[in-house]
Amino acid sequence: MTTPDELRTMLQSLAEYCALIEQDLQDSAYPAAASSNAGARPIGPKGKPPCSIVDLDFIIEDVSPIIRGWATALQKDAHRTGLPIDRPLNEWCAWLSRYRESLLAMPWADTAVEELDKLASQLHDRLHPPDPKQQAAMAAIAGDRKGTAREIATLLTALGEEKVDRLKVAYLGKSGRIRQYEGPDGETHYSLVEAREALDEWVDGRVKNTL
Repeated sequence: MTTPDELRTMLQSLAEYCALIEQDLQDSAYPAAASSNAGARPIGPKGKPPCSIVDLDFIIEDVSPIIRGWATALQKDAHRTGLPIDRPLNEWCAWLSRYRESLLAMPWADTAVEELDKLASQLHDRLHPPDPKQQAAMAAIAGDRKGTAREIATLLTALGEEKVDRLKVAYLGKSGRIRQYEGPDGETHYSLVEAREALDEWVDGRVKNTL
């Protein structure tokens, strides 16, 4: 069962994501600068490109009706006031958060929380899309990809924060921590799943030994 604090965290995330996208939409509507790069948004060290028209459609067609719908239902069923009519979507999220305990008391609370949580995940994915290399590596894990030490090292690097070289993968095999397979090319191949698990155990063990 969702607690009021968990719902508040969820709605705070939704409010932040909606505010970011709506701010990007406003920025992208600014008139082009009268210069050689007219039509392009100024680029600076902290610059961030405006969200795409796809994000605009998503906010208008999918996100807005759900958030406004649950807020309106809560206003009607729990007799709450102060609904932010004609205000940005993030203020609707803040209004829902203010009355989160009332929302959780509604008979339709489970459905509302499930939909709001789904929206938060979808907005997060749009604002922070996964790295293509990481996506490919995750797909390789799902298929238990096998490859040379160099190939497995490249995939492990994409999955983690630190670089993994082929010598480390080869060492895992020679030390018996993972199995070695004969590949179709005649080279020794390794399992990405086995290498990832062994590397995690190896790193954890080294950390524990230093404590």
